[in-house]
Amino acid sequence: MNERMEEFVRLFPAHPAYLDTFERVYVAEKREVLKTLSAEIGKRINDDVPRNDTGLIAYDSYWTVLRDNPSFRADPAIKEVIDRSGVLDARVQQAFTRPQYKPLALRIINALSVHRLTTADIYAPIGATAEELRDDLCLMLPVPEKDAAFLRTLVETVLKELIRTVSGQFLSFNKENGQYFLDLKKDVDFDSLIERKSELLDDSQLDRYYFDALRRVVLEDPDAPPYVTGYRIWEHEIEWRERKVGRSGYLFFGAPNERSTAQPPRDFYLYFLQPFDPPYFKDEKKADEVFFRLKNRDDAFERALKLYAGAREQAATASGSNKKVYEDKASDQLRALTSWLREHMPNAVDVVHQGRAKSLLEVVRGKLPPNATVRDYVNTAGSALLAAHFADKSPEYPVFSIVVTRQNRDQAAQEALRWIAGSVKSKQGAAVLDALELLDGDVPKPRQSRYSKHVLDCLAQKAQGQVLNRSELIAPEAGVDYWTRFRLEPEFAAVVLAGLVHSGDVVLSLPGKKIDAAGVEQFARLPIGDVAEFKHTQAAARLAAGPASGSLLRCSTCRRD
Repeated sequence: MNERMEEFVRLFPAHPAYLDTFERVYVAEKREVLKTLSAEIGKRINDDVPRNDTGLIAYDSYWTVLRDNPSFRADPAIKEVIDRSGVLDARVQQAFTRPQYKPLALRIINALSVHRLTTADIYAPIGATAEELRDDLCLMLPVPEKDAAFLRTLVETVLKELIRTVSGQFLSFNKENGQYFLDLKKDVDFDSLIERKSELLDDSQLDRYYFDALRRVVLEDPDAPPYVTGYRIWEHEIEWRERKVGRSGYLFFGAPNERSTAQPPRDFYLYFLQPFDPPYFKDEKKADEVFFRLKNRDDAFERALKLYAGAREQAATASGSNKKVYEDKASDQLRALTSWLREHMPNAVDVVHQGRAKSLLEVVRGKLPPNATVRDYVNTAGSALLAAHFADKSPEYPVFSIVVTRQNRDQAAQEALRWIAGSVKSKQGAAVLDALELLDGDVPKPRQSRYSKHVLDCLAQKAQGQVLNRSELIAPEAGVDYWTRFRLEPEFAAVVLAGLVHSGDVVLSLPGKKIDAAGVEQFARLPIGDVAEFKHTQAAARLAAGPASGSLLRCSTCRRD
């Protein structure tokens, strides 16, 4: 502007580029320029020059004249440009993510729409560069810095955000000339197609996509196949917080009468009921069942869910780059759904256990970790409501000082074996030994443990020379092995037996070998799974009682004096 100041002053308030562009618009009669400019000047003749703007009339303002003239729609080419520009305008009004730059984005759309009518071929990859848009529209942005390069970068940012908003449709960038242009060949209005599809979905379909969204935010592995093919059921683990141990159960999307009965029973069931088309079922008020029911949903939730469902439906039948666009849009709506659930779940979801309904907020208050996720809400509620059931089912289960789950159970038990073997004394190993009451301070004293005492009591009932078979301690429950007396995993039974070997109370028989106190260091090398699959155990041989004075004692095992 500084280099052309006399020209700007002479034509004020018309921008010189207005006239240049107008002359190239092939649908406009040249005599229209004065008429159009007069009308624009008439609108502002009594206004003061703006303090934060130039007050110049730029060529983007001419688009409203072209768009609103019904005679132009008779020309198929002009109608196509008007229609595509209208879609762009609508998408920016609805979905542009930078509100402070929305007026600028709309001006750019108008300018590129005018440019589209300056070429004989409306499909030609010709438009305007970011610098040309900055200068020819005199774009004054709400930023503290007015450096030309900075403003160009900001205009480019808005252009890229425009392209992202419309999923790469209707607008393109020509790398050869650096120009952005209205691309009439990219005419897929993804958002409109998604919205139209979403309006055709019935309640059962919305329930299905609600479950699909939940699966992605509740399951630890959203891509894991269901436990039973054809049913929305997955294995799930929640923490029994009072004992700091994971409990295994199932998570099911639907009502109890809809789930398969083929899977073996576990410790709990978490049910998510359909919010749009809920089925009839009888709540039997079982202690191991918890129901999550979405009671309060607003327009924001329903719109996000419908758009998510519509995008997923469109992606299912699309291919190539279009499929990727629909999947990206589904991901955007999934984020909106997740955000809504995280914010509204405490008051929007009721949790029912044994016939008693509470809001999720009542159940989880004071128990959530920082920055809680939707999965945290679900697991925390299940943990709180099922604690009494877990205690009834396993009343003598040990209390750990660290969290033990199915993922780290083997490692924790292995560390305990290494401690007993005198190899590595880790914090994890000590936590397991302490929970099993095998330590007195840092000293292994297994005879004080109720778990050890149970083994010794069982052995005491055996005749001399008899063994205690694994099956007498460990038995399957619905396909899962437990130490039946305490409903304790075999890995921890193996640790207790290793402790008794260390103290010289028992000899443990594994496939192909026996381990007594003299060979306790072998536990540092043996996998915990091998030890847990022991064959049997037996009392260690004791020294013969009542020797004659001056006689030697003979060991009954090794036959040595």
